[in-house]
Amino acid sequence: MSKQGGNQHGQAAGAGRVALRGRRCFILLGSIAAAGLLLACPEPTQARAWPEGTLLAVDEIPISSEELAADVATIVLIEPQWNDTQLKRLAFNSIALPRALARARATAEARDKARAELDVLHARMLQDRQFGPPTSAGVLGQERAGSWMKVGPVAWGAAFQLQPGEWSEVLEEPGAFLRVRLLERLDAPVPAAVGLRLDVLAVPFGDALSSKPPDDEELGKHRLTIVDPKWEAIVPERTKYLMKVGER
Repeated sequence: MSKQGGNQHGQAAGAGRVALRGRRCFILLGSIAAAGLLLACPEPTQARAWPEGTLLAVDEIPISSEELAADVATIVLIEPQWNDTQLKRLAFNSIALPRALARARATAEARDKARAELDVLHARMLQDRQFGPPTSAGVLGQERAGSWMKVGPVAWGAAFQLQPGEWSEVLEEPGAFLRVRLLERLDAPVPAAVGLRLDVLAVPFGDALSSKPPDDEELGKHRLTIVDPKWEAIVPERTKYLMKVGER
């Protein structure tokens, strides 16, 4: 082989080695890029499975469609002039949210204990109940009287549907389980002005904050999850911001 032919053969072999190294480098860089891409884009996590009928949740506490329907029914009696969206917003702000916050602050053990104590207390009261016209002397628990503002929207809304002497089902105010018995109704031109006198059995499980409207600082301590997308347009924007809706 001539010297010139040997040089050409060597140059071709060298070029082949360079090309091979280039392909290896390209493959290596591609692998690194792919690995980087996988690291930057983790697999999506599965959505939290909430109990059936859950519309919203405060921390891990679900707010069900059933309880919100009862809250809305109370607001309809008090503020019948509003449309459906505003009625739901008022029910959420004034009843459902404070109740859920109180639940979130309490332990499951405290709630279970209070619920059991209420059952025992109610059974005892039923055994000792008095018959005849309701009088103050016949109050078995604590007496509450007045409009919805004095009685409280949960107790007033439930008692509004009762017959005199009838007990309600178990109710939940912010920080307490209760049952109410209607003793007397003072009718008025509009439902919101109707006064009720109630016999109330209540067992608290919450703290002193439960009876106060939540302020910005309190809302900021908790996270709100909107489970039903329809409630995106109902929950106030400020509440979403304070309760970190959509943040991970």
